[in-house]
This record gives sequence, C-alpha cells and structure tokens, in this order.
Amino acid sequence: MINENKKNDRAAQKAIVKYDPLQSYMMEISNYNLLSREKE
Repeated sequence: MINENKKNDRAAQKAIVKYDPLQSYMMEISNYNLLSREKE
C-alpha cells in the first residue's frame, strides 16, 4: 500500500504538465453553450 502511494507520487512529479485546477475547470465549462440575452 505504501509502495503504491510512493509510485503515484513519483509519477506525478515526473509528469510533463502538472495538474492545473483552473485549466480543468476551463475545459469543463467549454462543453456548455453560452446563454443568449433572451435566455438569461
């Protein structure tokens, strides 16, 4: 169990791009269409 956590930590450190919550959020909201003035 501890060895698995260490492997996951090492993999995260070696990642080319670190996890970015803002980028993740922007990708998620890009799936939705913007509201028109009439629908607001």
